[in-house]
Amino acid sequence: RSSSGDEEEDPGQASGAYIFRPDAVFNVSETGSIDLEIIDGPVVQEARQRHSSWASVTHRLWRGWHHMEAEWTVGPIPTSDGFGREVVSRWGTELSTDGRFWTDANGREMMPRDLDKRETWTLDVKEPVAGNFYPVTSAAFVRDLAKPAEFYVLTDRAQAATSLSSGQLEFMIHRRTTTDDRRGVGEPLDETTCDCHDCDCPVRVGLTVRGTHILGLEHPQRSSAARRSAQQDLNDPPLMVFAEAGALSSPSSPATPWAGALPSNVHLLTLLETERGALLLRLAHLYEAGEAGSLGSPACVDIGELLGDSVSAVRELSLTGTPRRDPQARRRFGSRRLSPVNATEAEIECSGKRWPEVLMPMQIRTWEVRLGGANQDIAASR
Repeated sequence: RSSSGDEEEDPGQASGAYIFRPDAVFNVSETGSIDLEIIDGPVVQEARQRHSSWASVTHRLWRGWHHMEAEWTVGPIPTSDGFGREVVSRWGTELSTDGRFWTDANGREMMPRDLDKRETWTLDVKEPVAGNFYPVTSAAFVRDLAKPAEFYVLTDRAQAATSLSSGQLEFMIHRRTTTDDRRGVGEPLDETTCDCHDCDCPVRVGLTVRGTHILGLEHPQRSSAARRSAQQDLNDPPLMVFAEAGALSSPSSPATPWAGALPSNVHLLTLLETERGALLLRLAHLYEAGEAGSLGSPACVDIGELLGDSVSAVRELSLTGTPRRDPQARRRFGSRRLSPVNATEAEIECSGKRWPEVLMPMQIRTWEVRLGGANQDIAASR
């Protein structure tokens, strides 16, 4: 339940658009019981839980999957009692985690978190709940201290996550408040809709949201690969396109040749044609240094093998796709050598290739690629 800001302490901060500050915990079940329906099929098994008239979740185990899918639906959140509510999805295990959990940094590196602690300064705990929530773009996990077990949860959108009890993970999935938090918005966080698209409609109800969590329990040595792979599937699902038969048999322009395969630890982020007739190629290394065994090692990619023998010129661009400045002119800050990730590209074996490029762990790189026959107005990088 959201704080309304009318407590005795000063200044009496309320929950709102900018502030998360709960003052009580409640169960979304209106009766104390959960309606449950089990469906067992040859392709998928489902457990449908209805916690209340405004909160439900469907758990799915697909055949051949090593993780579980949970599709949740929340809303409209009731506020008739005058209180706001901030709904979390809580997942509990028997793992012994001692207050440590990990959250992702913009879908990339996993950052260790400790309950009621900060890495570089002593935390004076004023908000034991809100002060332990961290932003999550893609994933969070907990790891057992004694036995080889790791439990992870993946999200399909940005949320907040924490682990307030050993073996637990919880995610903020919906909020609706009744009081302004006095941080400049001037109104409560109370988004409503009428579903009739009439701006003057007097009937307004809170929003209903639906999302998906992916849950997995793995050995720590296998968990990173399983989690990263499932994360890619969740964030970049296949796009199904339908057309009449024969409509794609004679494309108006030739398709971009794709002759090779990427290493298993490299992801294709972007491949598109630019206004200059070249190709914009952007690749990302999926793993951190040392993560998932050899998958956390530098990866060698031959652009010529990917796009065929027609590659005539390659030039590296900045991450955003603009020409790079002289790297010697860039300001460099002092850093400590903490791991082999600091190895230079020259130290990585990538021989016997025509257009070799190296991606270090977690690195994203962008290139402009010219194919034979295009206007040659860039110089080959090699």
